[in-house]
Amino acid sequence: MPISGVDGFVQAGGLSLKADKWTADLKQVVVDRSNFATAGEPYNAAGQRTGDITMEGPYEGVIGIDRGQLVVLTLGISQSMQLAVVVTARVSALNFTNDKDSGPRWSVTASQYGPATIQGL
Repeated sequence: MPISGVDGFVQAGGLSLKADKWTADLKQVVVDRSNFATAGEPYNAAGQRTGDITMEGPYEGVIGIDRGQLVVLTLGISQSMQLAVVVTARVSALNFTNDKDSGPRWSVTASQYGPATIQGL
């Protein structure tokens, strides 16, 4: 069954946000451990996991998130299939915009704090 973008969702601290877009750029640092004994061939180890999260939507009231705050985010891919990325993140930026065509909007940028998990896989 194809998955539609309209089935997505965003929760912050268990509360639903009126969001219409999110991204979670989750990364794994790879530490180069190649040495003379490996004859220069690739040899590496896992390092710190990091990630950058952004989310946005129409401004329809208080979003309940502030800069510097740690928040547990559930970034949903599909409500019906219960697929989501769950990550604790520290909010680094809030952005509010308004224009005549799309009205007022908000966006949040945050950095991963601790592990990220995928629910439903």
